This record gives sequence, structure tokens and C-alpha cells, in this order.
Amino acid sequence: MFEGLATKYSSFCLVDLVNREFEIIKTEKSISDYYKNKAEADCALSQYFLPFITVTNHQMFCEYTDYKSVANKLRHDDFTQTITVNSRLHIGVTCDMEWRIASRNEKGEATRAFFIVKKYNKEENKFNKTLREVHDIVEAAWLGIYYMELFHNELPHLKGNDTMMRLIGLDPSVPHSEEEAYEAWFKGIPPESMPSVNASLQKMMQGKHDENTYKWIHPELGERYVRCGGLAQLIPGKGYIIMGYHTDVTDQVLREKENSLVVNALADTYRCLYYVDNKSHSYTSYVTNSSLFPEEIPGAGDFEALKTLLCHNLAKEDFEAKVKDFLDLGTLDKRIAYKNRLALQFLDNEDKWNELKIIISDRDSKGNVSHFILGLNDIDTQKQIEARIHNELKRSREAITLRTTLLQNMSHEIRTPLNAMFGFSQLLSQPEGFISDKEKDEYIKYIHNSFNMLSMLIDDILDISDDEHGQFRINKAQVAVNEICRSSLQIADIRCPDKVRLYFTTELDDSYSIESDGRRIQQVLINFLTNACKHTSDGEIHLHLSKTENPGHLTFSVTDTGCGVPPEMSQDIFERFKKLDNMVQGSGLGLNICSVIAENLNGSVKLDTSYTGGARFLLIL
Repeated sequence: MFEGLATKYSSFCLVDLVNREFEIIKTEKSISDYYKNKAEADCALSQYFLPFITVTNHQMFCEYTDYKSVANKLRHDDFTQTITVNSRLHIGVTCDMEWRIASRNEKGEATRAFFIVKKYNKEENKFNKTLREVHDIVEAAWLGIYYMELFHNELPHLKGNDTMMRLIGLDPSVPHSEEEAYEAWFKGIPPESMPSVNASLQKMMQGKHDENTYKWIHPELGERYVRCGGLAQLIPGKGYIIMGYHTDVTDQVLREKENSLVVNALADTYRCLYYVDNKSHSYTSYVTNSSLFPEEIPGAGDFEALKTLLCHNLAKEDFEAKVKDFLDLGTLDKRIAYKNRLALQFLDNEDKWNELKIIISDRDSKGNVSHFILGLNDIDTQKQIEARIHNELKRSREAITLRTTLLQNMSHEIRTPLNAMFGFSQLLSQPEGFISDKEKDEYIKYIHNSFNMLSMLIDDILDISDDEHGQFRINKAQVAVNEICRSSLQIADIRCPDKVRLYFTTELDDSYSIESDGRRIQQVLINFLTNACKHTSDGEIHLHLSKTENPGHLTFSVTDTGCGVPPEMSQDIFERFKKLDNMVQGSGLGLNICSVIAENLNGSVKLDTSYTGGARFLLIL
């Protein structure tokens, strides 16, 4: 009888149901090889076959081979019911198992039975063909399938398909022991990956499926990233069997890292960043600056709730309605029909400028928005820079206009004294008696005055040029300040109208001196005095030197009773090319040069806006 069974079936046992023992009559070569290198186990039938049954079939197999359960089922009739399980010895192969009564006692109860295992080959089982196709697909997909044994007091074993062997750096065409395969895998785990690998194994041993992605060092390819998953089965008294999969995900991990770098780069640019589903009106948060909101914003949720938070907690009251309209999903398709982005600039509650951006991610077949990116970034610094550039451009345009005006007026400013000098010199060259001595003195005074005007204009132009090129000259020495004031008054007196009284007062002795550039101080005072002469037709012009007006400093003041400076011009009066009255002779450079000189002398010039009787200019050193 045994010979007949041996021919027909791949494995079968004679089981003593009374004493709960079994005798192996025939077994698979793979099973016999397995136990050949191990101590013979005194175990139940299920424990003998269990290492060769896939993890998913373990519980069913244990129940099917339980001695007590089998004895009850075979009590009176043959138990011919079969079960089908997957064999871990042959990928894609299934086995049918059944019980047949071998002998009965005098009561008719089964005392011995055959446990029969029949392995189907491709010709015998169409289902097996499907499994083989699945196996081929798995191989083509570069998915490794492994079977790992972690038994007590034994070296770990690892068995896998060809892909698994290649993934751990072994040539599947070269024989390797299961211990060597395990060592090849374990050796490739770097120290930083070991905690996550151990944690994953612990979860599997708790009966839970787990998947883990970790760094692994391939013997030829170097650093790789692999993803392993599986499920463990406890074998009582022996240890654990783990069945699972193993695949190389290096390219995917590197792409994810690149994407992460992109998100992090955007995080540095945007204060908030959201991915919005326009169909479901939901959002996913990539970046949220928590300091902007009084409450924590969920990582995902309803977009309307997010819109409310943005409107009420971020936008200044004057901009709330604009932000609300900008985030209205109901009108979005119409507003962005022919564009891929929208932007809105607004002030927040701290009066800082922000910008909301909607960037289209994708559209449906009708062209309507499916998904978009919503970004919020701080543009306050950008706005300040833009304002500064705008002001600089404005000043530059004004300077160009004023410079053009200066050049247009320069011919008049130069021609006027030249014509005067030429005309009066012609008169002075007339024969004796043609003009009186009084007229001669007056003409000589006019020539001298015209020369001074021309000289001052040329000096002003040269000083402006030196200042622009950083070559403004200062020559310091001991200077008697009262003497400088009197000399300046004398030069300006030539320009002073007849009805104007020009005088000087001082709080200092004539012996008082300072270390400074006397010529530059005189240049400022003459500019102040000649300006006063231009704009004062009646009254007085008073030059005063004080040590008490600004304690610790000398204050030179020129006060007149002229037309004064309008309040709207008081801020710009020291700007280059600025003139109080374009009809009054002058280049518009004088007061600006006064400011440059004062700065180079570590002093300052200012207009006393509190004085209302005319104009009062100060040089403070």
C-alpha cells in the first residue's frame, strides 16, 4: 500500500491518533534536506510541516492537523475533506492535504490514519499557472520575495527568489546557503538604519504587518534605499518565520528628497503654502507660520475655514473684503480663465505688506481649475526697496530737470556779469571828461561786483564737481572768526540794495579763534548774505556770531527782513538746483554748497523755521 501512495503523492505520514505520534513514510527532498542539518525535532505533525507553509496559511494548517480534532472527525467515517495551502518551498505552487483512515479499533474508531500531501504541477493545476504568471510579474517588477527564519539557538536563515538575491548583492546562479544570504542582507544595514529595522521586526513579531524604508549599502552599487514589508508567524518552541517582500526604492526616495528640498525652498520664500482642491474645496498645508494666527491651523481641512482665518486674523480691516473676494472659489474659474496665476498685495494688522498668490496646478477637460497652490509671502522689505527706488528715480528725474534748467540759465548767469564788465569797461575807456569821476567810481564798483558774481558762480560749479568726485578740499588753520565775518560783510555790501541796512554783531572778542577753514566759512557766509540781498528790498540784514545760542558750538546767523521761505520749500531749500524764485538771479547751487561745506567742517546749516520776519539761516560749528 505504501508503494502505491509513494508513487501517487509527494509526501505522506502514518499517524498514530491514540499515542499522537507520526511516522514519515515519504517526504519532499526539500523537507528532508531541511531536517538533515537540524536535530530531529520531537514535535507534533503541524510543527513538522509548518516551516514549509506560507505565513498566511499557518493558522488554517494548525487547525487542520490538530490530533484531537482529526480523531473526532475520523471517529466513524473517512475524512476525505481537503484543504489547499501555498508552499513556501516552491513559489507559485499549491498543495492539497487530506486524511484517510488506515485502521480502526474494535469500536470502529479510527486509531491510525494517513496524512497525505499532494503537490500540483503546472499540468495538474490551472491556478498554479496563474501563480507562476504572478511570480514572473514580481520578478519583472524587481520585487524580491523572502522567507526568513529566526529560530532559537540557530543561525538566522534567509531564502528568497532570484530578484531577492540580486537585491542583496548575490548571484542567484551561484549556490549560497540560507545563512550566507541572511549575512549578506544583515551586513548591508548601516548603523543609522539599524533602529528602524529592529523596530519593524518587532512589529512583525507582534503579529502586525509592517513596512519600512531604510538605507542599505549594496556591495557593488553603494548606498541604496530599500523598502521591506512582511508578517511574522510564531512557531512554538522554535522562534519566528517572516515572509515578506524587499524592493529597491532609491530613485523614488531621491525624488522625494528633491521634492522636499523644493518644499523647503518654498518654505523659506512663503510664510504660508497650501495645496487646494478646487472640486472638493479642501486644502492640505505645506507651510504655515504659526505666529500669524491666534490658533493652530490644521494640516488639512475645509478651505472656507482657512479663508476665514486668513481674512479675519491676517488682513487689515481695509483689505478684508479684497482678500475675501480674491479667495472666492466660486469666481476663480472666471477670473483665471486665460491666466495661470493671480496675485493680491495687502496690508496686515501690523501694517506690513503681504502678497497672496494663486498658482494653477492643473485643470479638468473643460479648462476649469482642479487644483492650485495658494502662497502667502512677506513683501514688506520689497515694498520698502521699491519705494526707495521710486523716490530715488523721482529725485533723479528732478535733478535732471533742474540740471537742464541750470544749463539753460547758465548762459544768462555768465553773460550778465560779462556784459556788465564789457559795457562798463567800454565807458571807462572813453576820453577824459566823457563821464564824471562819480560815474567812474560807480562803474568800477559794478565791474568789481560783476567779477565777484562770475567768480562765485565758477567756484560753485567747481565745488559741486569736487563734491561729486569725493575731492572736496578743506584746509584747516587757526581762524579769527570776527575778522571772517567782517570780511564777508564787506564783500556782500557791494550787492546790498540801498534801502537795506547790512550790519554785524558778535558775542566774542576779536582775539577769539578756532581751527577751521576760514575760506570755506567765508564762502558760506557770503552765500547767506548774497541770498539775503537778493530777497530783501527794504529793511535790514543782520550777521551775528553767538557762542550761547547752541552751547558748545559757534553759531553764525544771517537774518533778513525779506520775503522769507515758504513752509512747503523749507525741507528742500538746501537741495541742489533749488531756487526760491526763478526770476531772481542765481544758479541754485549756493545753499547746497553751504550744506556740503558745513558737513565737511563737521558742522551743519539750517533754516530757522521759527523766525517769521523774513528768513534766518544758521551755520553751526
